[in-house]
Order: sequence, then structure tokens, then C-alpha cells
Amino acid sequence: MKPEPNVREWECNALRSTRSARSNFLSATLNKVRFKALAFFCIGSLALAAPNPEAHDAGNSSINTPQMFGAIGDGARHPISKTDLDAHAGKWVGTYVVGDEWDYVGIQEAIYAAFYNGTLTPNGSNQKLNKPLHIPRGYYLVNKTPTVVALQGGYIYGDGRETTTIASTFAGSAFRTNGCCYSQFTGIQFACTVATTVEAAFELDGNYNGSTTQGVQANTFKDCLFHGGYAANKCFSLVRQGGNGAQGSENLFLNCHFTGAAPKGYGFWCSGGNAVQNTILGGNVQDCTHGIYILVGSVNVDSVGFQNGFVSQVDWGGYDVEIWNSSDDHSSVRNCRTESAKMLYVGNNHYVVFENNNMLGGAPYYWQATHAYTHGQVIYAPTGAGHYFICIIGGTTGSSEPTWNYYSENYTKGTTTAGNKVLTAGTGNDFNSGMWVAGNAIEVVGAGASGGNLYTTISSHTDSTHVV
Repeated sequence: MKPEPNVREWECNALRSTRSARSNFLSATLNKVRFKALAFFCIGSLALAAPNPEAHDAGNSSINTPQMFGAIGDGARHPISKTDLDAHAGKWVGTYVVGDEWDYVGIQEAIYAAFYNGTLTPNGSNQKLNKPLHIPRGYYLVNKTPTVVALQGGYIYGDGRETTTIASTFAGSAFRTNGCCYSQFTGIQFACTVATTVEAAFELDGNYNGSTTQGVQANTFKDCLFHGGYAANKCFSLVRQGGNGAQGSENLFLNCHFTGAAPKGYGFWCSGGNAVQNTILGGNVQDCTHGIYILVGSVNVDSVGFQNGFVSQVDWGGYDVEIWNSSDDHSSVRNCRTESAKMLYVGNNHYVVFENNNMLGGAPYYWQATHAYTHGQVIYAPTGAGHYFICIIGGTTGSSEPTWNYYSENYTKGTTTAGNKVLTAGTGNDFNSGMWVAGNAIEVVGAGASGGNLYTTISSHTDSTHVV
């Protein structure tokens, strides 16, 4: 049987054929379509098949993915075996052991391919060798922390927060940097699933163990979610280990969420004296006793929503924004909205501009005898030495003002005591078990009269309030 002519032969035959021009044109076109469809089918099949990581040439790829190195991302455990180790001896850059998750291996090997040029030596200042690292949609389980060292100008992106998730299955971080500058992380959720009292779901760090002297500066996080899983003490940490030697300045967090820290935990933790001029723009901090916690450094917070609990935040001594020390710098909190009990704490004469923020607790009420108050009302006490108090459980006050204690011990069930004496709102009664808790919407250490503390509260329609 004579073989079917190829497309070029069809075109030539069309010129010599006695058939009409239209007939020849249609025949040639149909064969071109068949040929292209066949080619597409063959090429597409080759691209879609290949679960085998060796089928991909990472060295020649312009974008790397964990799937090129065996990651699965289906939310299930897939530990590597001795057979897997033997099969990849000399092929994997990193060192792994039996039981390591394929997702961890795949992500770590993709990091080596993207930012180490397929070696154990980071590209560092040779940024032109970097390749984007794309982590496709999926739920990746890591039994160890994927780590990138001396990253400069890197780009790591997913397919959207909650669409791409990296979750740690051990008491540690879901992702860590040791030296990270001028890089971007976009569209990924980093989560913890096991309790950890030290590490955060994401650790942005540098210069902490001798493997690099590079610090942290000028990184962008966009559309990311940092989830503590109600197990991790911190959702995100900045230079937790490197401290002052890791710099940590000029980082931007754009529409990111920090949520689900363990009880008494932190949404955003910063502990570097050089970690100044960081910006959190938009997004949300939720279910974190201490929302944005600046042990050292400075921060500008704009248009962020806070929902960090009421009773729990008061009892556990938290604030939405806490700035404990001064680095001879200024901070600001603007255009934010909170449903929490306490919004801002400033210590050590740190200058903060607090402007156009909305607290839902309402304006303060003057304490009166035999007066009904509702849960959440802020009370100014005549003998409270300038402190404000928050009503935890609604009820009616007694006939005389209680003796207020400003340094009460706080417990986790909504009950606040001073020594062994429960703070009540009257004499002879327990105020229907309602407790008045020493708490302040804003507290500025040393800014009050004669060097004392300044206590204030913000009404539900605050405008242009400056805390100095």
C-alpha cells in the first residue's frame, strides 16, 4: 500500500491535481490539522507523563518546581525508602535519610537547582544564575525545614495562599532563610501542625550559624499566609536567631495574614536592633495574643485588621501592636481596625504616630455605683491612677468603688486576681462573677506626668491621635 503523502507532498500534489483548487486546499488543510494534532498529542503526552524526576532536566529549565525532584503535594505522607536513596545516589545534591518526606526532598532539591546552580554553593551575589522557584498548587508535607542560604534576588511563588501550602509535620518551621536580600515570596501559605515553643511557621533570618554572614534586607512578601496551626508560638519571625547581626530592615508585607498562634503566642515577631523601617500594609492579624510584637526594631503598620480576642488578650497581657524598645527610630500605626481588647503598647520612649484607627470597644465610661455595664466597655476609674479597665462580663456595680490593683495576675479562664483577692466592681458582691481587669488600650511607658506611664483609650471613631 502506498504510504500517505506528507504535508509538503499534499501541497505539491495540489498544484498538479486536476481537482478544483478548493478541493485541494481543503484536503491539504485537513492533513495539516491532523499532523499538528498528532504532534501536539505526542509532545503533550511526554510533558504530562514523567512522574519520574529524572525525566526533567533542571539544569536547562528556566523555572524549577519541586515536582521535578519528586515532590507530590497531595497532603499525604510519602517517606523515601532505602531503595529511593540508592537510586538517587550521586544525583541528589542534599543529604537525606530513610523516612524523609518526598515533598521535603523535592522542595529542598528545587532550592538547590534554583538558587545554588545545582550545587551546595549558593549563587549569592552572582544573582544572574538564579531561576524562579514555582511551587504549584498542592499541600506539601515537610518533616524537616526547607532552607535557603545567602539568597539574593530570589523569586519563590505559589498559586495563591491556601492553594499552595507548605506544612511542617514536626516541631519546627515550614520554611527558613539564612541570609535573604532583595527577594520575593508570593502566594504561599506556610503552616505548622505540631507544637513548637520557639520556631515560627516562617523564619526570615540571617547570619546566625556561621554558614553565611549575609543578613536580611529589602524583601517582599505578597499574598502570603503564615499559620501557626494554634500550635506554634510564632507565625512569622524576623531575625529571631541572627538578632542585631542579621540587620532585618526594609521588608514589605503586602496583604499578608498572620493567624493561629498557640495560646499566648505571636503573629509577627521581630527581635533585631537593626530591623527598622519594616512595613505591614493591609492584611490581617487574627487569633494571636500578641499581634505584631517588636522586641527591638521599628515598624509601620497601615490598614491592617486585628481580631486577637478580648478576654484572652486581656488575661494574657497581649496587644495588637507591641513595641518594647527604641532603636532611635519611629513607628506608626494608621488606618487600622481592631476587634481586640488592647491595640497598642509602646515602651522605652519609642515614638509612635497613632492615627485614624478604629477600636470597637467604644469610648470610655466613668465608673459609677450601682450602674449596669456591658461586656467590653472601657471604664475610667476615679481612683484608678489614670488606668482604664475593661469589663469582661456584664453586670451591675456595687455600692462603692473597689480598690483597684494595676498589677493583677492573669489567668486563662477570664478570671483576674490580685494576689488572692478577686477584683470586683463593688463591695460585698462578686459582680455576678464579672471581673474588672487592669488593661489599657494604649500604654506608653515614661510618657506620663513626672515620667510615669501614659494610659489612654481610643473611641470607636478615632482621628489624628498622636502618641508621643
